[in-house]
Amino acid sequence: MFGKLFTATVLLGISWVLCAQQSGDSLEKVIDSLSTTQTQIVYSDDFLKANSIIVDRPIRSIRALKQFLYNLDYELTEVKDHVYLIRPVENSQQLMQSPIMAIGNVIDTETGYQIVGAKIHFNTGTDVEVVNNKSGYYLTIDDRSKLKVTITAPGYNPQHDEIDFQSQAIVSRNFELQKSPEALENLYVTTSHFDFKSVNQANQSILTRDELTATPHIGNDPARAVNKLPGITSNGITARSHVRGGKQNESQVVLNGLALRNPYHFKDFFGVFSSINLSYVDELSIYAGVFPAKYGSYISSVMEIQSSEPSDDLFVDLSLGILSSHITLGESFNTESQYLVSYRSGGDLLRTELFNIEAGDPSFDDLFIHLQQEFDDGTVIKGNLLHAKDTIKLNLVNEDETARAKYIDNNYWMSIEKPINENLNLKGLVFFQSNNTNRNGDLFDDELQGSIFESRKTNTSGFSAGINYSATKSLAFSLGMMLKSETTDIKYTSDFSGSDFLTEILNPNQINRSRNHRFKNSGIRKSLYGNVRYKFNNSFYGDFGLRLDHQDWNNETQISPRMNLSFFYDDTLTFRLGLGRHFQDQHIDGVLLEDEELMYFEPESADIAIFEVQKELNNHYNLRTEFYYKKYNDVQPYYENLFIDLHLHPELFSDRIRVEPESAFSKGVDVTVSGYYDQFNWSASYSFSEVKDVIGGDEFLRGWDQQNAVKLNLEWFWRKWQFNSLMQYHTGWPRTLINDSEGELIIGNRNGSRNKDFLNLDLRLSYDGMIKGHKAKYWLQLNNALNRKNQCCSEYSYEENDEGDFVLINEQKDWLPLIPSIGFDLSF
Repeated sequence: MFGKLFTATVLLGISWVLCAQQSGDSLEKVIDSLSTTQTQIVYSDDFLKANSIIVDRPIRSIRALKQFLYNLDYELTEVKDHVYLIRPVENSQQLMQSPIMAIGNVIDTETGYQIVGAKIHFNTGTDVEVVNNKSGYYLTIDDRSKLKVTITAPGYNPQHDEIDFQSQAIVSRNFELQKSPEALENLYVTTSHFDFKSVNQANQSILTRDELTATPHIGNDPARAVNKLPGITSNGITARSHVRGGKQNESQVVLNGLALRNPYHFKDFFGVFSSINLSYVDELSIYAGVFPAKYGSYISSVMEIQSSEPSDDLFVDLSLGILSSHITLGESFNTESQYLVSYRSGGDLLRTELFNIEAGDPSFDDLFIHLQQEFDDGTVIKGNLLHAKDTIKLNLVNEDETARAKYIDNNYWMSIEKPINENLNLKGLVFFQSNNTNRNGDLFDDELQGSIFESRKTNTSGFSAGINYSATKSLAFSLGMMLKSETTDIKYTSDFSGSDFLTEILNPNQINRSRNHRFKNSGIRKSLYGNVRYKFNNSFYGDFGLRLDHQDWNNETQISPRMNLSFFYDDTLTFRLGLGRHFQDQHIDGVLLEDEELMYFEPESADIAIFEVQKELNNHYNLRTEFYYKKYNDVQPYYENLFIDLHLHPELFSDRIRVEPESAFSKGVDVTVSGYYDQFNWSASYSFSEVKDVIGGDEFLRGWDQQNAVKLNLEWFWRKWQFNSLMQYHTGWPRTLINDSEGELIIGNRNGSRNKDFLNLDLRLSYDGMIKGHKAKYWLQLNNALNRKNQCCSEYSYEENDEGDFVLINEQKDWLPLIPSIGFDLSF
C-alpha cells in the first residue's frame, strides 16, 4: 500500500511540475498552420524534431517563423516560388551554393491522401534513401542530370520514375502510388470479424487504440471498450461479456499469440477488469462467428490482441485516474531491437476519504513486458511477460458477507517467426503459465450461515508451431500444432447451514449443504489444425479448415470442421457465409466444485451458421447486416442464482440452482449503420436475438436474453476537444418471480418474466494540450450519466408484519449507478 502511494505521489508530482510550465503549440502545428495549397514548408526529421519544440510566441506569418527558427540556429529559405526549406544554418550556406534539389510529396492515387513513411530510393554513386514525412520530402544532388528514382511504401506497388534536373535546378514533383492487391494470406474472409486497426476488404471502419480509449468505459480496459459492438452484452459490473447468447466463459482472449486463462482481476468477484491495459494495445480483433481453425477450445468468440511496437524515440504514456493509473514506456534502439513495459495499479483510491466506502480493501496490479529482436534475414524473436495480482478484503456488513482473496497469475512466452522465402513462413511459441487462487469468506445472516475456502494452483506449459505456405497466387495453406501440459491442485471447502423460506421451497431436504474436495490431476492437451485458402476468381474466396483437439483427462477427441466464403460483388458490396462446429471442453481445473462428485463432462459443441452482407452506401455511410444461428449440443451444466447473484459468495445462498440443459440455441440478426466525417463519426446498431436452454423438452430463456437491443455511438471533434457518447438500450433481462397466493408462496417459471427495459448513457469529454512539447490529455467521464436505476434482480424475504401476518417482500436491486471519473494522460 505505502509503495503504491509513494509511486502515485511521484507520478502526480511529475505531472504537476509539468503542468506548471508554460504551454503552447508545437512547432509542428505552427508549420502545419502556415502550410497551404499555395505554400509548402519542408524539413527533415533527421535534424528537426518539430513536434518536441514548443513555440512561446504567436507565429502567423512566414517572416515570424523565419525569425523564430533563426534563434534556434535554423534557416528558412525560399528555394522556389512559395516553397520553403528548413535547414540548420551550417548546412544552408552549403546548400545555397549549389541548390540542386527536388521537393514534393508522395500521395495515394485513389484518395489523394499523403503517404507518410513512403521512401524514395536513388543512386548517385552510393545508395541513398529519403523518407516522405508530414511536410513532404526533399532530396539534393551534386550535378544537374536525370536522376532515376524508385518510390516504395507498404501496401503499394513500387513506382520507377526519374527527375530531370537538366532544365531546372529546383524541381517540385509529386509522386502517386497505387495500392497493391491484397495478399491472399492477408485477405479478410472470416465472418463476423471486427478489426480495430485497419480497413479491410469489406469496408469495415477504422478504430485505433485512441478511439478505443475514447469509447466511454471503465478502467482503460479493452474488454470493456468492445461492448459498443452489436451482439456483445454485459451487465456493466463485469468485464466479461456474453457474445451472441453464449455464456461468459465461452470467449477466448489471445495476447501476442498466447491464449490467456481467465485474464481478469477479481475473478470470483464479478471479474471487474481484464488484466490487459489498453495503453499498450495496438491491434484488437474480435471473431464472433466461425473463426479460423487455429483457434480452439472456445465456442462464442475470440479477442485477439497485438501489443504496440515502439518507434525509434523513447515514449512514455502516463495516466492518473480515480479508478486506476498506469505508466507505459517503450523504445526502439534501432530498427531491429525494441522493448515495451507497462504497469497499471488500481483500487487503492477506493480506500481513501475521496469516497465514503468502508466496505474493505480491494486493489489490483498488472505488469506487461515485451522484448523484440529482428535479424537481417527477417527472423523475429519476441519475449513477453504478463503478471497480474489482486488483493481483496471486503466486509459488507449490510449484506452479511465478508471475503478475503489473493490472486496471482503469471504468463511467460517467447515466439519466433522465420521467413524461409517469400512464400513460406514458420512460426513457433513456447510458454509457461501459472494461476494461483486463495479465497475465503463467510455468510452470517440471521437465518443462513456459511463459509467457503478455496486454494487452487494450476500450471500450464507447452509449445506450438505453425507453417504458412503460399503455393500460388490462388492457393495458400496453413498447418499448426500445439502440445500443452496442464496440472492442477485444488482444495475446496464450503459449509452451509440454517434455512430460510426459500430453502423450504427449493431444497426442503438439503438444510445442510457442505462440500469438501481435494482434487489433483495432470494431463496433456494436443491440438492439430489445417486451413486451405483458395481464390476461385477475383471476386470469390474460400477458407476451408479442420481442427482436432484431444485431452487426456476426459479421453475425448473433437473434430471441428469450418468454412468461410467471401464474395466481393464489387468494391462496395460483399457477401460472406460461415459454417462450422466449435467445441469447448473443460480445462483441467474446470470441474464444478459445487458438485458432490467432481467429474469431467462431454465437451460442449455448437454448430454455427453466419450470413453477412456489407455495403458501402457512399463515401460516408456503411451498412453491415449479419444473420446467425448457433445450435448447442452436450451442454455442460452450470450454476446460477435463481433470484439474485450480486453476492460475494453466491454459492452459499439458498436460491442457488444447478442448470442441466439437454441442448440450447441462439439466433438473431445484427444491423449496423455507420457514418464517417472529418469531425463527426457515428454508428447505430439494432439487434434482434433469442437464446434459450432446452430442459426436459421445454425451452427456457437464458438469464441474459435480450430480444431487442440498440446501441448508438457518437464521436465529435472540435479543435482540441473530443466528445464521445455510447447509449445502450435493450429489453430487460429475464427474471423469476415469487407470488404470494393467499399465503401460499409459488415460484413462477424460471426466467418467465422480465425486468424493466435497460437504458444506459456513457459520456466522455477530453481536451488535448501540449506541455513542454509533450502531448497531454485531460478527460472527464460519466458512466450511467443519467443515473438511471436499471433493474438487476430481486431479493426476496418473508417477514412478519405488525399484525402478525407473514408477507412477501421484494427488494429490487439495480445495476451500477452514476460513476464519475476524471483523469490526466501525458505522453512524451
